[in-house]
Amino acid sequence: MMSRILGILTVLLLTSCAVNWELTEKAKNVRAKELDAGTCSSLVVKTKKDRKSPSGKAHYCEYFRIKNSTDTIHAEVGTEIGVEFILIGDTRGNVPLTIVWTFPQEIETKRGRRIKKYSYKTSRSTHERMFATYKLSKRFQGVTGEWKLEIYHRRDLLMEKVFYLI
Repeated sequence: MMSRILGILTVLLLTSCAVNWELTEKAKNVRAKELDAGTCSSLVVKTKKDRKSPSGKAHYCEYFRIKNSTDTIHAEVGTEIGVEFILIGDTRGNVPLTIVWTFPQEIETKRGRRIKKYSYKTSRSTHERMFATYKLSKRFQGVTGEWKLEIYHRRDLLMEKVFYLI
């Protein structure tokens, strides 16, 4: 009896995993639509070490909101910039994305590392509002010039947003 229950639970688990994988793999004709962009605020709910990040940390946020719709930003410690967008596709479900922030020049960290781009992989749902942000949490991150945010699905560029930090 116990082995039968375990067998049924295993089948259900594998079926649910297969459905989620299928939705991700079948995501066709995905595109992104920018809803708003500028200075923003969000609540950090989780922080992890991230050696690729200029600050050395990755923040996971909720409660995003645009404070000022603009593409010209004052490069001050504590300033958070971001884009609110929606993914549109033929199917509903999670879509694998790569978020890339490109800086106008290399950012030199306190430890002497030089970083020109910061990228990370994530998965987001279609047909729901979402956001991508970058917070200038350290003084050395306040590099002025053209900052570029690119959002990719597989190798396809879905959206590009340029901010001018002054």
